[in-house]
Amino acid sequence: MLFSIFLFFLFALSIILLYYSSTLFIHGAAKMAQYFHLPEITIGLTFVAIGTSTPEFIVSVLASLQHHHNLAFSNSLGSNIFNTSFLLGIAALILPISVKKEYVYRDGLFLWSMTGIATLLAFAFATKEATYTFFFEGVFFLASLIIYLYYLIKTSKQTILNSLDPEEWQTKPTKSLFVYVFYFTLGLSCLIGSSYLLIYSVKNIAYTFGISNWIIGLTITAFGTSAPELFSMLVCSLKKQNEMAFGMILGSNLFNLLAVFGFISTFQMKTGLTPALLPTLWLLWGVTTVTLIFMRIHWKLTRIKGFVLLSIGILYWSYSFI
Repeated sequence: MLFSIFLFFLFALSIILLYYSSTLFIHGAAKMAQYFHLPEITIGLTFVAIGTSTPEFIVSVLASLQHHHNLAFSNSLGSNIFNTSFLLGIAALILPISVKKEYVYRDGLFLWSMTGIATLLAFAFATKEATYTFFFEGVFFLASLIIYLYYLIKTSKQTILNSLDPEEWQTKPTKSLFVYVFYFTLGLSCLIGSSYLLIYSVKNIAYTFGISNWIIGLTITAFGTSAPELFSMLVCSLKKQNEMAFGMILGSNLFNLLAVFGFISTFQMKTGLTPALLPTLWLLWGVTTVTLIFMRIHWKLTRIKGFVLLSIGILYWSYSFI
């Protein structure tokens, strides 16, 4: 009884810490974007996305090293479904998100393509015996992520440079870069720490109800490791920094898919995209497709579209627990 009360106390404490640390984290990220004259979506797709995806990466890699490969991959895929359905849905419900054409065609289609390739590889090639295919899959995903990030930063920097006049280019925030990096790093550290506190409390509560590791990976652990994205997205929406929120969710999904699958498949080589992952991969690809179609229609995620995405997430979680 006392332990259960303690777990609920830890849960409440983690929620409070997540909110305040995400506020500091997003403030630092926004000022860094201003300092380097980068679009907010580029910061969201890179520094913010990679930072908030760190819990998924650590949890998945540690689970794989302990030979819990299903938990490792299901956590990553579950987080992506959560990000696309819940987070984008909630963000659009709070404030409709206008998206630029280039973001849909460049970033959205790249995510859709990589998700589709992962699904088709699991469907067509991967078997438990063909370990050599796992290695080449991993190298392909890691190389794709590196090339994409390089292209993204290079083109974004050049676009901003061409759009600003010389006086604007010299304008920087009032505080030093060190201060904003400190805000960003401290906020991220607290975000990750509080997300692990959230996972610990919720997972132990779930274990008392006899929930399996697979379901915990797809739902509870995925929710816990997505907590940094959730609270960061809420702060972005409340501050009307929707470009950063949109970029963070797309970038987080890319990092979860390419970095997690790439790293584990390359360095473990005994596991990879197996047919067991197909139902979740098909669902993720489908949700990604629906999201891209929604963004293409009038280049805006309206509240109605956000409600549809959120409903998909609720149905997915409900089905996972049946």
